[in-house]
Formats: sequence, C-alpha cells, structure tokens
Amino acid sequence: MKTWAIHSYDFLTAINSNSVLYPDTKIIKKYNGSFLEEKKILYDFICNRLENYCARPNPSIEYPFWHWIWYAGYRNPLPDLRELRWHYGIPGKKYIRIEFDIPEKKLLRFDWNKWLMLLLPDYLYFLPKKRQKEIKLLLKAKNIKKWEFPYPDQYFHAINEEIIDSWKNLFVYNYRTFQVIGITWELRKEWVRKIDFFTIDKRAFCYSKLVEETSTK
Repeated sequence: MKTWAIHSYDFLTAINSNSVLYPDTKIIKKYNGSFLEEKKILYDFICNRLENYCARPNPSIEYPFWHWIWYAGYRNPLPDLRELRWHYGIPGKKYIRIEFDIPEKKLLRFDWNKWLMLLLPDYLYFLPKKRQKEIKLLLKAKNIKKWEFPYPDQYFHAINEEIIDSWKNLFVYNYRTFQVIGITWELRKEWVRKIDFFTIDKRAFCYSKLVEETSTK
C-alpha cells in the first residue's frame, strides 16, 4: 500500500544507512514527552491495537511511525508540498517527503479527523448523543469533568470500558473520509519508492517545534 511520510532532511541518512529502521523512543519523548504523557491512554490504545494487528518487533519500541494514506481524500492522497512548505515545520529548514510501499499486514489504518476529535479531548465522541448526555449527567453529579478520563474506577468502571470500546470506530472509514493515517512499527529500506525534497518558506509561521528524526502525531 502506498503511504507518504514527512521527515526532516537528516532522516535521509538514517533511512539510507539501515535496512530496517525503528522509531527512536528517546527522540520522540524529547520533543513530545509531555503531550504523550497527557494523552497516554489514547496512545496506549492505538499502540495496543497495532500490536494486536502486527506484532511489535522489539519490546523497547513504544511508539510507531506515522504515515499519510489519504492527505486530502482518496482522490488526492499525496501530501501537497506547495501547502506543506508554508506551515509544516521550521522556517528555512529542509524536509523530505518519502513515498513508501508498505505491506498492508504491517500497516494499521484509521480516520485522522476522528483521531483529532479524541485528542481534543472528546473521549465520548463515538457514543450516541443520548448516551453522552447520560454520562455527562453522572459526571456532573460527582463533580468530574468529561476530559478527566479515565474516570474514577470505583464509580465508572463499566463506563470507562464502554467508552474505550467505542474507540474501535476510529478504524472505520470509507471513500467519503477526508484524511486517513497509518501507523507501523518499522520502516524498511526496500519499501522506499520515491523521495522529494522541500524547504519550509522563511516567511512561514511555525506552529510548534517538530520532531526532527521521527515524528509522532
């Protein structure tokens, strides 16, 4: 399956020097540590799903590589460099867009915009509206905010399980889905099909400092 990933120019050395490349946990935590800790329950969820789908090759690997599968709908899957150069990373810095051909059995795919809803966080997002209202009333009675998930187990054990079970809808998408993302435990040199180079425009606005060697979303 065709995928695309955006990395810093320095990542080119790593992909050229290794037949198999694994995510660098230290680098990922260096740039995203506080965010990953805050959203730990979500990242644990998708990593567990990936491990059930495709065995983790090494227990020291904590986080996966991320790939675009559909960047702007299934008719426009390729990340547009004309757009990326204005907002993706650090102004004036060089980046690469790598096209891979990854075996489907190695790649777990899901709806990117649904993932963003969970990250808001809106942990109840996949539940029916009526059920969301019921849970919010229960939380209010205990003076608990809806984003303070998981909720105290002594009161909400079954509800916590119900909410996490609803997240399986993250992996449901169709041709109407706008953006689809994929995650994998490894990158293989043999999967590389094409590399494009681009530089972030010096006038671009940098939203945040990005992961340099590997990216976690």
